[in-house]
Amino acid sequence: TLSQLIALHIISAKAPMTLLSLSQALGTRPPATCAMVDRLARAGLVCRTPDPEDLRRVVLAVTHTTTQMIGKIDPDTAHRLQSVLTTMGSAAQRVLAEVLKDTARRLAR
Repeated sequence: TLSQLIALHIISAKAPMTLLSLSQALGTRPPATCAMVDRLARAGLVCRTPDPEDLRRVVLAVTHTTTQMIGKIDPDTAHRLQSVLTTMGSAAQRVLAEVLKDTARRLAR
């Protein structure tokens, strides 16, 4: 989904980051963010590791697969992307998601 793509870009730019930090960056509630990260982790796109500063917490990072898929971006680019995508209406987000899916299919040929 578009939300997952935004999350991957944010995690890639700001890793390692906590679930709470991601939730704040996305403007979503922690339980919803946790569910999204669960899906991304099951898909092999995000990994969770113990926070070396506080072993009760985990930090998020993208996997090598994700880095290859989306490339490495700097935090400023991730912030600008987040700003643009989160201000788009839901109809525009759906259109963009379809365009991106179609582009990915064409590139895979």
